[in-house]
Amino acid sequence: MSRMLVTGENRHYFYLSLAWLLIVFFLIAHNLCWLNPSKHRPTVYFAIPYGWEYNLDSGLELKSAINFPWGMAKEKIRIDRPLKNAAISLLIDSIGFFYPLDERAKLGLSYVFHHLLNLLAALFVLYALSYLVRYYQLCAEGMFIAWIWLLFTIVTILLCSHTFIFQLAIPALAFLVWLKLRAAETHGFLKKCLTIGGYAVICGFAVLIKEDYAPFLAIFLYALATRNWCLLAVGSLFFFLPLLGYKFYLHQMGVPYHNYQIEHCRQGIVWLPGLLEKGFLFTVKKVLAWLGRAENAFLSRYGILFTAVCAMGFFKPISTKLQDPRIRLFAILFIASNFAQAIAARRFAGYMFLDSFIVLSIFFAEGYRILLSKFDEHTKGFRGGIYCWIGLHAVMAIFNLMHLPWMPPFEQLKLPAF
Repeated sequence: MSRMLVTGENRHYFYLSLAWLLIVFFLIAHNLCWLNPSKHRPTVYFAIPYGWEYNLDSGLELKSAINFPWGMAKEKIRIDRPLKNAAISLLIDSIGFFYPLDERAKLGLSYVFHHLLNLLAALFVLYALSYLVRYYQLCAEGMFIAWIWLLFTIVTILLCSHTFIFQLAIPALAFLVWLKLRAAETHGFLKKCLTIGGYAVICGFAVLIKEDYAPFLAIFLYALATRNWCLLAVGSLFFFLPLLGYKFYLHQMGVPYHNYQIEHCRQGIVWLPGLLEKGFLFTVKKVLAWLGRAENAFLSRYGILFTAVCAMGFFKPISTKLQDPRIRLFAILFIASNFAQAIAARRFAGYMFLDSFIVLSIFFAEGYRILLSKFDEHTKGFRGGIYCWIGLHAVMAIFNLMHLPWMPPFEQLKLPAF
């Protein structure tokens, strides 16, 4: 078994494999224009056919990161997730202090900084995955397979000028924070409160990048289930301080705060009219229907095979630390909170369940380790089959991006806009 774990001998190989995979993925994602991935013209493009983007919100993201907070006030849809754009705006203004910049140059710098921050977020996710492999003594090969499978499932959305990558990074942060808070349970009362407060503020800043509350809801539900009243009270108090501070800053600047998701999409309160007009039973029936749609979206993202391997690692783990009932409780609350967020947002798309990947990857790696032990006499054949399947998955994911007949990049600029 030891040969399947991250040991001193193969640790660097594991890290290099993850880094190599990320570089390959970045190169593919930044060369989508050569794959003719859309029936519409790109939303972001340059004089060279590299780095073109096809996400409808990419231009919005780039423009809202200029002249903070006025750029976000103009693009009201983004004013409730300011931190990434505020950091980019500060970097652009710092360069502008030494060298005059016109709007075109600012837009170009916005693109560069968006992708640099996306790269840093992706590196953080890799750090979190490698940390969890060491902490839980997981099968590094299984974690690598889970990561390569996911990357080639979401090529088109993860590395554009958007916040999709943070839907992996923020849950990873929440999971690491949960581990740190568990370690702090042995501290004295004052030190424990300061630790909880500090991590809660960090998490509060994270949701100012992307309003991804599900992972932190899982932490608070865990605190409630384990009667950790200190975590529940102190964490709740400090978690919302960054948001309150941001609202106060906007008030001082004379910029109104808007939550587009609530005001226009009625996220989180979409069930309320049905409850008031048609009663409790109608609302329960509606929520159950949404739960079914959420389950379909979850399976559309991860599939039966991936989920089955995760279930194997969850119910029959070999790792001693994974046999701890606390991690199993937290995993259930983590995924359940992801479902609750999808239902509250009334968005039943596969990308909504990227939050769950950090938890699923742990149990997938453990499930893969169990499968290796089952096929101990036929390990080479089993591994060969797995890597053929992964390779086929990657090739199919790339070819599925194409729209035929193939069109060279600059010809795509003649296509209609979204």
